[in-house]
Amino acid sequence: MRRQGPSSVVAASLSALALGACTPAVPQRALDGDVPPPQAWSANEDVSAQPLTDAWIENFEDTRLAELVDIANERNPDLRIAFARFEQSRASAKIAFADRLPSLNATFTSTRLQSRFTAPNGIVGVVRQNQFVLSGEVNWELDVWGRVAANVAAADADYLATQADLEAARLSLGANVTRSYFEVIAAAELLALAKETVTSFERSLRIVESRYRRGITNALDVRLAANSLEGANALEVQRESGLDNARRSLEVLLAEYPAGKIAVSQALPPLEPLQGLGLPAELLNRRPDVAASYVRLAAADYRVAASKRELLPAINLNGSSGNQTEAFSDFLDFDSLVWRITESLTQPLFQGGRLRNNVKLNKARADEALATYARTVLTAFQEVETALANDRFLEEREAFLAAAVEEAAAAQRLAQQQYSRGLTQILNLLDSQRRELDSRNQLIDIRLARAQNRVNLYLALGGPVTRSASEASL
Repeated sequence: MRRQGPSSVVAASLSALALGACTPAVPQRALDGDVPPPQAWSANEDVSAQPLTDAWIENFEDTRLAELVDIANERNPDLRIAFARFEQSRASAKIAFADRLPSLNATFTSTRLQSRFTAPNGIVGVVRQNQFVLSGEVNWELDVWGRVAANVAAADADYLATQADLEAARLSLGANVTRSYFEVIAAAELLALAKETVTSFERSLRIVESRYRRGITNALDVRLAANSLEGANALEVQRESGLDNARRSLEVLLAEYPAGKIAVSQALPPLEPLQGLGLPAELLNRRPDVAASYVRLAAADYRVAASKRELLPAINLNGSSGNQTEAFSDFLDFDSLVWRITESLTQPLFQGGRLRNNVKLNKARADEALATYARTVLTAFQEVETALANDRFLEEREAFLAAAVEEAAAAQRLAQQQYSRGLTQILNLLDSQRRELDSRNQLIDIRLARAQNRVNLYLALGGPVTRSASEASL
């Protein structure tokens, strides 16, 4: 696998780094191991190769969800932290660029002097005078070897990496909000199911008690039915706790006070068949984490080039000029101006191996960045393939569980009828009720897992969550 291009968001900017004067070219090295991307996704070769939608949140067709994602983009502290780091890196890049320009310093001093003197005739006098001094100094390193330019290019690459990090943070936040939103919906569905179960066991207990009063059944049946009802009550409390926790977690993502009061939709969204997901080779143009890893590799290579040029002579131009006068208006008298220009060449001779070992250090860091980039690329492909495979597996499981729910409901109704006629024992009735509860719980869980896995797939594919996020990244 050879070095792939970065994300389209930073590709043009990264290419522009090499356009600066005397900027050394970044070496194009091959990654260890040749792993070319396939022509289609191996986990689902039938999925369309059409490009992924620019705003995948719209695929869930939930306006409330889209609204909450926009709120999180405006308020979430983690996203603000990522933006602050982006601003820091941009400022650092501008600071590094200042090294390519001359530095100019000006100094102005104003002095009021008083001195005493004794004349030959013995008269003591006092002399007062003003003294104004204006001086300027210019220092400029002539970057003939490209050392400064390489450092500037490295700082620019760091800046582009934090820009990609910001996009990755925005994408991750959208995915986290969406998953948390679905967890709240599923928790509410589980609570509603728990309440239905309590009602069902209450009805069964009334039937058993009625039969006990008529002497048709015994006290054991009453105890077993009461035990099932209390277990259902405990489960209802557990589901209430789960819903409360899920709501508070979502509120924190939105930077709201975790009061556990947030409103969401009533049901999980229906999942449409997968549409266009693009080609595997196009993945690297969408993933911001891949782009960040790529430009950090470029930054590491530029620092290797800069450290090598530390071994070469440094050429500096120094200039100074000044004027000293007793009258402020005389500053404009250029005939009295004093100036000096000095050119110096400094060659490192002995520094205890510091410079050469600095080259080795930066080379090792570049090798680490190269391996990190390779790992990031492979992880990106793995995440997409895994989510694609899980999408198919979870869909099949949901179909089986939906059928299991229908069978369990039918069995529960039959057990209810037979027990009312005295044709079966209470244990069969209670067991059928538990089976229906378990099947419906599993169906809700699998639908939640499918929805969250679809989010994982969109996250792995990269790209903006909402159209507003897409506009913000431009």
